Amino acid sequence: STTDLRNQFEHFLRKPLEGLQPHLVGPIIIGIDALDESASFVDRRELLGVFIDHLNELPPNIRIIMTSRPEGDVMGAFTDKTKTQMLFMSNDDEESLLSDITAYIASLLVDHNKEPLSTFGPEDYRAIARKAEGLFQWAFVVCTTIARSRYRTGREMRKTYGLLMSAT
Repeated sequence: STTDLRNQFEHFLRKPLEGLQPHLVGPIIIGIDALDESASFVDRRELLGVFIDHLNELPPNIRIIMTSRPEGDVMGAFTDKTKTQMLFMSNDDEESLLSDITAYIASLLVDHNKEPLSTFGPEDYRAIARKAEGLFQWAFVVCTTIARSRYRTGREMRKTYGLLMSAT
């Protein structure tokens, strides 16, 4: 394996898709989620450069959908580019995201029978979701830390919850 992003683009995307081109019918969608979380600012600059410089080398029926927070480097990389369309979340979408993360948290804080842990309720789920600030991964880490062992007592889980929620 290589850490060179241009080499990875060539071997994992361009060449395989080029080889499949005669067999592909209709648009092919490739999703890249959380681009803003993909690397450090410096490393992400290289990744964005690869996308900007080489996406046009992919077959014409390939569509890329990327999600990202509106970080300056990400937004700047795609502003004023042809074949690029940016969509922004509205406040309604943020409420929907909070609702989705809350439901995800409720699905994680369950016992071995997949029943909700009696120690936590909807207000706790929502508090974790607000603290996650849109990051499903953060919510996952917090929930798995809280319920690391299904044999922990409710009191121990509540203490862990308190510590995690008080941390900045």
